[in-house]
Amino acid sequence: MRPRSVWPTSSASPDPHGRKRYGWARRLAEGAPFSIAATKRILASRPAELGTVLAEEVRAQPQLPAGADFAEGSRAFSAGRAPRFTGPTTTERACGGRRGPQN
Repeated sequence: MRPRSVWPTSSASPDPHGRKRYGWARRLAEGAPFSIAATKRILASRPAELGTVLAEEVRAQPQLPAGADFAEGSRAFSAGRAPRFTGPTTTERACGGRRGPQN
């Protein structure tokens, strides 16, 4: 018996939620790499409490507007087009994805 694919092959897919999952995965893949990396860092620390997650997000948020992803997102929004994210710059990668003072 062949394993069932999680990727939708038609609108009559045997998995009614497959298309929805594919849509979410696609939206994440098209997102700003630096922001996604920040989210992954927070989740990788395996915080147990919602308050801890929110506190980490508060610390990460001020760093995001300084990057190339944020500038591209703003330009794309103003121009009414889809953003073309390139990911973290060389400087951002050298800093481990962190910018500015760490609280």
